[in-house]
Amino acid sequence: MQIDKQTLKQILEEMVPFNNFLGLRLESYSLKPIWINSKIEIKEEYIGNVIRKAPHGGLIATIIDATAGTAAMLSLEDFELIARLSTIDMRVDYLDAAKGGFLLTKSKIIRSGRRIIVVSSKVYDENKTLVSVGTNTFNLAI
Repeated sequence: MQIDKQTLKQILEEMVPFNNFLGLRLESYSLKPIWINSKIEIKEEYIGNVIRKAPHGGLIATIIDATAGTAAMLSLEDFELIARLSTIDMRVDYLDAAKGGFLLTKSKIIRSGRRIIVVSSKVYDENKTLVSVGTNTFNLAI
């Protein structure tokens, strides 16, 4: 699917109300190969470990799913197919406590078939520490 940066920004940042509420932002992307990077500023409300001041694991899982889903969408041949795309499996491994003021998620297509799309993601903190990795599987419903 051919898409310009402004349309992609609208899809990631505004089309999904939850992404908009969280403040998830498009950083960069590529169509060949397909990958997308997103960024989120860490707000006090996102803290899950008050001792370490680390963001909640649910926030990390959410930004992985949102960024990976947008990457999966980019692999579709037709924009109309987006409504049929859904997460059917997701794995998140937490490697380190995030530090700093933001998280950067990097998602790339591993495989894009007719019905199944697999995306790999990595989440880094402001210090460029790898804090989490994830894998999403998406189904394109018939």
